[in-house]
Amino acid sequence: MDNPRLERYLAAVEARLQPLSPPQRDEELRELRQHLDALIAGHRARPRRR
Repeated sequence: MDNPRLERYLAAVEARLQPLSPPQRDEELRELRQHLDALIAGHRARPRRR
């Protein structure tokens, strides 16, 4: 799902990870995206309060 806020956040994190090698940076970003995607999915699956 397209999430502009998430994409901006990950771009900012990627900029801070520039000292890492490209494979290390890719792995860190992949893991971070997986965790954040899971949190977002869990949040969206919760019933809304009235």
